[in-house]
Amino acid sequence: MSLRDFYLIEDYEMMEDNLERLRKAFMQALDCASKAEFSSKESILQSVNESMMMLQALHAKKQQRDSYEVTESEIRRNWFG
Repeated sequence: MSLRDFYLIEDYEMMEDNLERLRKAFMQALDCASKAEFSSKESILQSVNESMMMLQALHAKKQQRDSYEVTESEIRRNWFG
C-alpha cells in the first residue's frame, strides 16, 4: 500500500513534516535511552503525540473525502443510471 491510500496528495507536505518529526523524536529517544538520560522524556513523548495526532487527523480527512466521493458517485449513478 502506498501513502496515497492513507493521506490526500494535498496533505503530503504536512504528512512528511510530521513523519520527519516522528523520526527525529524516535532517534532522540534512542539516543537518550542509550545514555540513560531521561530528563527529556516528556518533551519527546509530547512531540510524538502531537505528530501522531496530526497524522491521525490527516488520515481521517482522507477517509472522509473517500466516503464522500463514494456517496457522490452512487448518487450520480442513481440519477443518470
